[in-house]
Amino acid sequence: MDGDAESWFATWVELARRVCDQAERFEAHGRQVTARDAYLRAAGYYATALVSIDATA
Repeated sequence: MDGDAESWFATWVELARRVCDQAERFEAHGRQVTARDAYLRAAGYYATALVSIDATA
């Protein structure tokens, strides 16, 4: 919904957590480059979530 900062924040954080979980699984299986890329993607998603933090309660 437009103007719903809490929903925006929660959605991006959930996506970041899922990707971070994937990165941990890649790392556990020795896929270092794939894990690195996933961690970087997760960091970007966390950063996107922060765009709306000032508008949240």
